[in-house]
Amino acid sequence: MNKFAKLLVVSGMVAAMAFAAGCGDEKKPEPKKPATTTTAQKPAAKPAAPAAKLAEGPNWRYPGYIKTQADTPKMTPEIQKIVDECFAQAKLHPSEKGKFLNDSKINASDQRKVRDLWFHAKGANYDNKAKFKTPNGKEAYREEHFHIYVTVDKDTSAVKNWKFVKYVKNEENPTGKSITLKEVKK
Repeated sequence: MNKFAKLLVVSGMVAAMAFAAGCGDEKKPEPKKPATTTTAQKPAAKPAAPAAKLAEGPNWRYPGYIKTQADTPKMTPEIQKIVDECFAQAKLHPSEKGKFLNDSKINASDQRKVRDLWFHAKGANYDNKAKFKTPNGKEAYREEHFHIYVTVDKDTSAVKNWKFVKYVKNEENPTGKSITLKEVKK
């Protein structure tokens, strides 16, 4: 084969490959865009606001898993006064950082007309290293816990009743004992 024939074959192959790859002169139809009825543009997304720090009282705090106060019943001055009164009677364990833990949550499925608040803390006599035997032969450790239970009206947050309880489990009370320190029913 002469040079001219080889050149013609090679250029034909290049043209065939370019055509097969879509590099030819053919115009491809553009994909149809969906018709829009409005010409208004979407507003730019607002950046998320930083989460507000949960408020805490002088003698109570929320646990780390409660992220927003919207999940908790409202802390009114009346409830704070109850917590203050109980705090004055309780001697807390150093691990509690000098505060009751406010474990009060709003349960969305709760259809009752009241909300329950629960505060708790380990007492000063709590010691998980002081072990003793219970009457049934099991090993236990010295426990002391304080609990404040408050029931409030769902709509007004007015206190309906409250109870301050101390739970003790030690050598003298090996099975555990709850002592009601104060209870108020309205």
